[in-house]
Amino acid sequence: MSTAAAVRDVKFGDESSKTEGLGTFYGVFLPSLLATLGVIFHLRLGWIVGSYGIFLTALTVISTFSIAFVTSLSLAATATNMRIKGGGTYYILSRSFGTELGAAIGIPLYISQVLMVTFVIMGLTEVIFSINPLLDPISVKFSLLGALFLLSTVLAKHSLKVQPFVLFIVFLSISSFFIGGVEIDFEEIPFQIPAPKNETFWGAFALLFPAVTGIEAGFGMSGNLKNPSRSLTLGTMLAILAALTLFLVTSFFMYSSVPEYLLKYDPMVMAHYARFSPLVLISVLSTSLYAGIGSLVGGPRTLQALSRDAIVPNWLSKGFGSLDTPLYSSLCTTALVGASLFIGRIDIIAPILTMFYLTSYAMLNFASGIETLLDNPSWRPTFTVPSYVSFLGLFLCLGAMLMIDSGQTLVSVTIMSAIFLFIRRRAIGQRLDDIRSGIILHFTQKAIYHLARKQASKRAWRPTFLVFSGSPSRHRRLVEFAASLTRNSGFLLTTAILPSKNASQEKIGSFKAGIEKFYDSKHIRSLVEVATSNDLFLGMKRVIASSGVGPIIPNSIILGVSRDRPKRLADVIDFSHKMRKNVLVVQESGKRLLKRKARRNSPKTIDVWWDDELRLNSHLMLILSHMIKTDPRWRNCSVMLKSTAPNEKACEERKSYFEEFVAEHRLRVNCEVYCEKPETALEEVIMRRSQQADVLFLGLKAPDGDLESYSSYLKERFGKKMPFPLIAYTLSS
Repeated sequence: MSTAAAVRDVKFGDESSKTEGLGTFYGVFLPSLLATLGVIFHLRLGWIVGSYGIFLTALTVISTFSIAFVTSLSLAATATNMRIKGGGTYYILSRSFGTELGAAIGIPLYISQVLMVTFVIMGLTEVIFSINPLLDPISVKFSLLGALFLLSTVLAKHSLKVQPFVLFIVFLSISSFFIGGVEIDFEEIPFQIPAPKNETFWGAFALLFPAVTGIEAGFGMSGNLKNPSRSLTLGTMLAILAALTLFLVTSFFMYSSVPEYLLKYDPMVMAHYARFSPLVLISVLSTSLYAGIGSLVGGPRTLQALSRDAIVPNWLSKGFGSLDTPLYSSLCTTALVGASLFIGRIDIIAPILTMFYLTSYAMLNFASGIETLLDNPSWRPTFTVPSYVSFLGLFLCLGAMLMIDSGQTLVSVTIMSAIFLFIRRRAIGQRLDDIRSGIILHFTQKAIYHLARKQASKRAWRPTFLVFSGSPSRHRRLVEFAASLTRNSGFLLTTAILPSKNASQEKIGSFKAGIEKFYDSKHIRSLVEVATSNDLFLGMKRVIASSGVGPIIPNSIILGVSRDRPKRLADVIDFSHKMRKNVLVVQESGKRLLKRKARRNSPKTIDVWWDDELRLNSHLMLILSHMIKTDPRWRNCSVMLKSTAPNEKACEERKSYFEEFVAEHRLRVNCEVYCEKPETALEEVIMRRSQQADVLFLGLKAPDGDLESYSSYLKERFGKKMPFPLIAYTLSS
């Protein structure tokens, strides 16, 4: 982050800021251009030209600035859609992707800001050693670190005022170099650069890329610009064009005018070859100090933002004074820079910086591209960029990372994934809205429209259960039963109906939150809705008629037994059946048979009693019993298909039919047929034959249009209390 960007973070929210209403030149162009003309331009461009040749150098320069150009477009779109607070790029990423992914990228980004300060100090050390090679390198580095720390705390707010002066010095130094022509004796070169280890295009790319990371400089000032959409795009484009021109022209001049051995072995070739070398020394010192101050102000503010999002320890978030100066974060950053000064030369740090910045740029492009593609109503940037442009930037960044070093790319991805999983495990990012919900909604929308135009397939059938649970803590077995049915192959929608009287929005919201909290504690996945109606059963019918969207509508209804109002329950079942929905009436019991208590640790059992009157009921019950077994808690349970017959011959025939049926439909079901007298009541048989069952599936007669007779049937059916943990009376549509 540049000094100007850091100042933007400091001034955020200060209505009296003197930088309010900045134009394109001072607000964007100058900080962006100066941030690119630092250590690499002055100390390593000649090495790249001498080591790689003019063609490879020109290709490298154009490639790096192309990525910078595309990324700047994405940044412009993102920056004009939000006001960037403290944290700069991290703020954009975390508010686009959520805290988890924002932290996974933000922490490496902060490290790159630390390394950028190290990078600057290494470059300044080379300059000082070219003047006096007898100095102690450790003393020089830590003296520069101390000076940068003081300058970043005292002079950062004055950086905008010195920008024109720094630019003037840069152009004077470049002019002095172009006039040049000073003869230099090779033996007089005080310091030599070793030959590059990776003499390929990607080796040159990794070394040059840190120079173009200065494109972010102007975006930190977005809140202080008169016309952000115009200034950000025009200023950044002009800065990129100007920097690209200077890099290319300087490269061609070096190749055509400066001896190759000087380019390859003299890091201060621009100063030694220039007509007036002190100008070049002042230029590299001023631009490097400018970049160092910016990173040493911006880095602590990124760390402060990470702390305020609870990613790193809270004490790092403390700010002091009217500018909210992050003193503790600054001290921590300075300490890290001090430790990193022992890494080595800038040639070692540059590729590491490149990988970190390419990663963040890739995600910035992705954020802009996906937001444009999703076309969310909240995405209203004043500068728009086609999604394919941002995605091009994404693929360019990822491709460059893989080509530079696939091993480092894998390590970077592994580290970011570990940070992401750690932050997600701590559930830090749940309070922030982010782009993920938009992505899910986008593909859900397309899927729903696609399914709506496709004829439903029997093989693709999945249950969508609408459960009337009331307070789920009072009907725990019913809710857990429904969750087991839909755990891996269906949708679950839970609805509670509150009396309309005194049902305020606050009460509804509180009741819904309580249900969701209960489900979270039980690890139950369900959509939760709370409806209101003064008539419970009328409210149930309204919900049945209106729930769902497109093809994703409930096809199965689950409700509890109502013994005191069987006619109203019969009306709801009749209504659901007419709407071609399966109905499960669940009867819960707190009681258990004595024999059941003795075998608590034995495998669970599901008994399905064949419905002789309606085979569709039996088919549905078998499907549901199969679905329950996908729940890990029921995975080892046994499913028993049971029925009765009046004599031995009929028993054998039915058992043979069951075995063929089970084999044909690939069901893991055991079959049993009992010989019982025709006059024996089914409830009596069930009490004797299913004493060990944890869940009992029984068929339910379909309504015949006569609610009186059907309600009598239900009253008789549900009136006989059978002490099983759960009975599911099933009616197929």
